[in-house]
Amino acid sequence: MEQSKNPCRLILLSALLWGLFAHGMMLLNKFSFHDDAKLGFGLGATVTSGRWMLEVLKRVTEFVFGGTLYSLPLFNGLLTLILVGLAACMTAKIFRLQRVYSCVLLAGVMVAFPVVTAMMGYMYTVPYYMIGLDLAVAGAWLICDGDRRHWYRLPAGCVLAACAVGVYQSCIPIVLSVMLLHMMMSLHYDASARRFDFFWRGLSLALACALFMTLYLAANWLSLRVAGAQLSDYESINTFGFGGWSEYLDRAARAYREFFLPPPMKMRDMYPTASLRWLYQAVLWFGVLLGLDRAAQLFRHKPRRGLEFLLTLALLPLAVNFIYVMVDVKMIHSLMVYSKVFVFVGFICLLENAALDRLHYPRWIYRGGVLLMFCVTVLYCHFSNICYFKANFLQNQAIGYFTRLATRIESVPGYSPYLPVAFLNDDDKQDFNAPVIPEFERIRLIPYLFNEKSPLINNYAWKNFMRMWCDYSPIVIENVKSFEKLPEVMAMPRYPLEGSIRVVNEAVVVKF
Repeated sequence: MEQSKNPCRLILLSALLWGLFAHGMMLLNKFSFHDDAKLGFGLGATVTSGRWMLEVLKRVTEFVFGGTLYSLPLFNGLLTLILVGLAACMTAKIFRLQRVYSCVLLAGVMVAFPVVTAMMGYMYTVPYYMIGLDLAVAGAWLICDGDRRHWYRLPAGCVLAACAVGVYQSCIPIVLSVMLLHMMMSLHYDASARRFDFFWRGLSLALACALFMTLYLAANWLSLRVAGAQLSDYESINTFGFGGWSEYLDRAARAYREFFLPPPMKMRDMYPTASLRWLYQAVLWFGVLLGLDRAAQLFRHKPRRGLEFLLTLALLPLAVNFIYVMVDVKMIHSLMVYSKVFVFVGFICLLENAALDRLHYPRWIYRGGVLLMFCVTVLYCHFSNICYFKANFLQNQAIGYFTRLATRIESVPGYSPYLPVAFLNDDDKQDFNAPVIPEFERIRLIPYLFNEKSPLINNYAWKNFMRMWCDYSPIVIENVKSFEKLPEVMAMPRYPLEGSIRVVNEAVVVKF
């Protein structure tokens, strides 16, 4: 287990190789459905969602690349891998990881984690979210490294952390996880600190959290004033942070509960197969044992340091799952839980330290942990490829459906390309001959969770999809109430039955 002479170069190379293994299919194909079909030339909501820094990044990109944004799989995808690799480099620096296996596995798990797979489905915005990840890790790093001699690092770190939250609010748990892990590993490296150092360190980090959140909220208020807008009520964004103490205590309890026993088959599930669930439990309890053993060593040397190490270890589940405190559990989805990767990062840190303490730990401890993490990373890569396989299937299935629909419309008697089209019951389409693939049912990661109960053809962006992928973009009548009550329309059967498409009152009516 030699140490790497250049950990950052090794991590960046590993991130690219693991990234191609996990996401190569997405990088070399264009899957555009769900939000990507509608927002593929933009970024969606920014300031109105409290993401003012995302608006800044959007304007900078438009200036650099000439105005229009594009959802580019190869360019955006490779940029994403590089940005995750940079985050992994900073993480290795923060936690002093230098061993070859540690660096390779750190890059692998951070690149192949299912949140990255989910974000790849939103190719138009994934590199911006990864910039948010870099800002979060860098901000936490500067906050943790601040001292009297380098006093400027703390305010600089708070600014970067505030900008990260301004990209995506789920960066808050990432900042907290890095800060807490740094505090825990500092106890490992410096067991001879003075009596009140731990208290003052914790207090300074708490004040830093208050400061970067104040900066974020101030910038958010200013951006809303400048834009003349207000926060959207989408997913209760405008009410985040409002709730009683009992509600937040319940959320904190759920954070701990789902840390140790994550529920299966949910959009926030990061362990989507039985083998990954077992491996997660193995990594979790292996790490707990390593942490408790390290706490016992510190306790024998100085009881106070051992108790402090135990306290940080006990708070780690809350930091990693802090999104459960921030947001009602019903609103949490795949894009919001990247902080969970720091369970594996913390485990790699404990393994590295175990390898350094050869007098206390046998070699099989490190080798066994490395084997566990290798299996986790390979299975995540495998899962990512399944998601992209499903995306390819869903897209081709929808293309076939809408191509047949366009052909049927253009074949109806009396059709003219100048006639507008009225789609009735367009959120309840049925494809009776569509094949059911039960093997895809366990893929619950957004945006790949469509199934026969909720097919892609009923997605809100289906008209954009049809325009982009099926070469059919008719004049659409949005208000169809005047057609629904017509006797001839009421007598029409549902598509795809004969007579479900008719020319009525100088318009083509399609009744789904």
